[in-house]
Formats: sequence, C-alpha cells, structure tokens
Amino acid sequence: LGITAVRRPLSEYSRRPGDRLGWHWYLSAPSRGLRTLLIDSNHWKTFLQARWRTAVGDPGSLALYGDSPTAHEFFAAHVTSEIGTRVTANGRTVEQWAPKPGPDVAHWLDCLVMAAVAASFSGAVLPGAEPTAPVRRKVRLSELQKGRR
Repeated sequence: LGITAVRRPLSEYSRRPGDRLGWHWYLSAPSRGLRTLLIDSNHWKTFLQARWRTAVGDPGSLALYGDSPTAHEFFAAHVTSEIGTRVTANGRTVEQWAPKPGPDVAHWLDCLVMAAVAASFSGAVLPGAEPTAPVRRKVRLSELQKGRR
C-alpha cells in the first residue's frame, strides 16, 4: 500500500489476535490458511533513498560493489524510476512516490523494497536504531518442559 498523508498509518490499524505489526508492515492473522502482508511502500522507498544518500561506510549506508559507473546502469535505472513528493495533510507529512514519465522499470526497486521489508520482518534494525518490538528469544522445548515440572 502507498500510505499517503490522508490515509491512516499501519500503526493505527486495528489488530486482531494473531496479527503482527512491525516497522511499517502489518501481517494479518491466518484466514483460510493464508496471511496477508501489508507494507507502506511510500515509507520503504523513502527509507531506501535515505540509505543511498548515506556516506559509504557510515552505519545504514547502501552501496553497490565496484567503481565502474556503467556496471550497475540497468539496476540504477530501476531504483531511480520513481520520484518522491513531500505531501502534508491531516497533520502528517509523507513522501509519496510515483513513477517518472517513461517505461515502467520499477521492478528492481520493488524487489529492493521487499528485501528491506523481509529484513525488518526477520528482526534486522539499523545500528543505533531502537527495535519496534522486544526481540523474542528462542526457547528450547527442554526449557519449557523444565518449567512444567
């Protein structure tokens, strides 16, 4: 979902038992054996653009390997195929992303967004950032059994 300034953020969605809410993503409880993962694509595109602007080597930077300007030309066309516009409404300011005029080449941008969401879903956070939920420690079955005795 492209959460715009006029829409309520995912953090304000009502939750049911079994739902998971993360950093700008929402995983629904199973319904007929299926779950739905909603993400705020505007947030994640803004987040990734900030990573590109972070100096290489600094915490949170995103960089490509090599020093040839043409080595990643195809990928660069994809990740720069949309442009963000800062919009304020209802007391919220959001960067809304829309395709630039021309051919639809945002496929690698969409893949990069989903990779970042998958990292967040798995518990990854930037150095120095506070996680949105407490990190749960894995519990061994033997530990659970000891507690019952």
